[in-house]
Amino acid sequence: MRPVMEPASASPGCAQLYARMLLEAWERSDSRALQSAVQHISATMDASLLPDEMERFEIIHEVGRFMGECMQARLSSGDVTVGIHLLRHFASSPQITSST
Repeated sequence: MRPVMEPASASPGCAQLYARMLLEAWERSDSRALQSAVQHISATMDASLLPDEMERFEIIHEVGRFMGECMQARLSSGDVTVGIHLLRHFASSPQITSST
């Protein structure tokens, strides 16, 4: 089993790393890694995040939570297609931060 990389705090690019963690866990059908990533995302979300970053975290968290539910219910990957596309977008795109 590969060690899971965990960001220590909500630093720039953190949402991108979490999206990658969720995708890797899904592709390996690793429900423990998926659940662990969702828990770390929850623990990292706090009021210190910029609004744009908080929105990314919320989307990634909800997609990860839904993926976990689908994995437990043995639903097909078609049930999470939109979520997977969103995670791939967040995993590959550079983080844009608001300067307001």
